[in-house]
Amino acid sequence: MNDVYSYAFGPYTILQTPTLWQSHQNYNYILAHQGEAFIFDPGEHAPIQKTLASHDLKLAGIYLTHHHPDHAGATLEFKKHWKCPVFGFEEDEHRLPGVSHTFQDNETLEVAGLEARVLFLPGHTMGLCAFYFPKTKWLFSNDLLFSLGCGRVFEGTYQQMYQSLKKVSSLPDDTLVFASHEYTQANLNFALSIFPQDPPLLAVREEIFKKIEAQMPTVPSTLGFEKKHNPFLRWSDKSIRKTLSLSDAEDWQVFAKIRELKDRA
Repeated sequence: MNDVYSYAFGPYTILQTPTLWQSHQNYNYILAHQGEAFIFDPGEHAPIQKTLASHDLKLAGIYLTHHHPDHAGATLEFKKHWKCPVFGFEEDEHRLPGVSHTFQDNETLEVAGLEARVLFLPGHTMGLCAFYFPKTKWLFSNDLLFSLGCGRVFEGTYQQMYQSLKKVSSLPDDTLVFASHEYTQANLNFALSIFPQDPPLLAVREEIFKKIEAQMPTVPSTLGFEKKHNPFLRWSDKSIRKTLSLSDAEDWQVFAKIRELKDRA
């Protein structure tokens, strides 16, 4: 995946740049407006800088969701070159490079003239956050929610991860989910190995494989799509519960079982 994909929303553009592709299959997102750029999670300098230059953009701010190097590794290089502010979660500031401004859960930030709400979503890490734009219905979900998948639980508990996913699930169904990795094919293959006759998964299999074969991104998706097809969000689905022999389990236990199976896959 080498192409930068562009999504226009009135006077705003979101540029989706592949980074660290051989090792992590990351997507970096740049919100561009009137010649200024606002980066979410710069993990690799060269391809992002190339995107900025090719679109004649000046970097005006960096927003970090968590401390992992594939999301924050290029922060200091960009900050040094552009002298721009770096925003990060206050309680995780000690692990985030170059933070000059901090935020808290549910705080409202202004990004390119738009309101962005901070969502604290522990589980993958204990300081992970996402950014939700209510007016445009954009969610930069980082390593919480992928298309047909979710992030690993490295620092938190399965219950915390479930609560974080549940929190995001309450957003409008037409929310665009800008996930940070191109893991959709692997997520689909795993899900079909556990739920081989699942109608929602079978319904999207061909479309996803066509995109992968054409080297096109499978994200962004919508939250409605994920709630319908993503097994990590379908903890109330009777067929999934039956397959897992968890018909009477609590919702978080259904999620935890699927996550455990994925971790061992």
